[in-house]
Amino acid sequence: MESREATATIKGFLYQFNETIRQILMLESTSNLTIEGIEDIDIMTGDGQTNAIQCKYYEATEYNHSVIKPAIEWMLKDYKNRLDKGDNIISYKLYGCYSKGQEKLKELIDEQSGVRKLGEFKEKLLTKKKGKEIVKIYEKLGLEDEEVSNFINQLDIDNRALSFEELSKELNSLFRETFECGAIEAEYYYASALHLVSHLSIKKEKKDRIISKEIFKEKIDNKEFMFNEWYLYFKGDDEYYKEITKTYFSALNNFVHANVFIFAYDRNKDSLKQIRDLIITIAKKYSDVESNRKIDYSKPIIHIKDIKPDELSEVKNELYEHELDFIDGFPYKYSKFRTQEFMTSKPLHFMFVDDFECLKDVIKELDSKKSIKIYEFYSNSNYSKERLIWGHNMIRVKNTSDIEGII
Repeated sequence: MESREATATIKGFLYQFNETIRQILMLESTSNLTIEGIEDIDIMTGDGQTNAIQCKYYEATEYNHSVIKPAIEWMLKDYKNRLDKGDNIISYKLYGCYSKGQEKLKELIDEQSGVRKLGEFKEKLLTKKKGKEIVKIYEKLGLEDEEVSNFINQLDIDNRALSFEELSKELNSLFRETFECGAIEAEYYYASALHLVSHLSIKKEKKDRIISKEIFKEKIDNKEFMFNEWYLYFKGDDEYYKEITKTYFSALNNFVHANVFIFAYDRNKDSLKQIRDLIITIAKKYSDVESNRKIDYSKPIIHIKDIKPDELSEVKNELYEHELDFIDGFPYKYSKFRTQEFMTSKPLHFMFVDDFECLKDVIKELDSKKSIKIYEFYSNSNYSKERLIWGHNMIRVKNTSDIEGII
């Protein structure tokens, strides 16, 4: 029983995420969407209107008014709160999937006129039992009939939502239409979209959970990743890595750009010695520290993902003992991170940026002064979900240890 309940709960969350993706793909260009806002999904139109949508996945449950009553009560309380504060009144929608019983919703609507019956709504959805007590929610909130009627007119109940399977098919169709691709490619887009939505849903600040259709499309458009997966699978490691070297690392003008290298430390596969040796190789090939050139020195910037502070400290210590000169944005003990450190003309073998958010600040500062090339090596889903600049190259590798041979 517990296993079935857990599966149903997980499926319910996934259904909500899928419906969120569907709503984003159907947005108008002037609209945006908030994930986990007033309700599960809030759609804000260009003219300032808001539609708050709550998703309910009860595919194994028969529809009864009692099933949706808690959700309607929550919406009514939000409506009352807006009246009291003088805030804009919004629209509400309850979107639910049920096994049967959908016809019961007709009890709330006049068959002839199609007008919603105030009395039926109040009795069936806005009244509940608390022990032996009958609680009229609208009376408890101090709402008059006119106010309740206005709320009902702002409420849309759809108890014939798509099933889980139907929604999945609908999404595949929407992805094919949006990106003009085939069914298999659409599955890749879906995987990327699901990752993005789940990631946004846990953001603490509301502003970070707001997205438009265009931004959404940009963030999930991963044709480069799909091509890399295809090439690696069909051509094999050797051919793929040769092509990567030829495409990105065969030019002789290594010092023209500010070169940024991003890679991960997988402690299940890599040793810290391998990480150290990789950095030494990068420093030898991409640092202009021993050159007599009169131009600004070229100093590769390195960011290592998934490495613990003590592990990174060990790598830095070993590199220092190898007499390599580097900085990390902290000029003295207890210093805050300083991006201006990375603007130095002092000869260095490389520069470390420990934190990805700090790396974004450094890139932003450098981008106005010098051409930048970013080489991000990733395996599986371990890659940044945003491109920092136009020249942000995503390179698929099986292991971090493969990078040294590629560059």
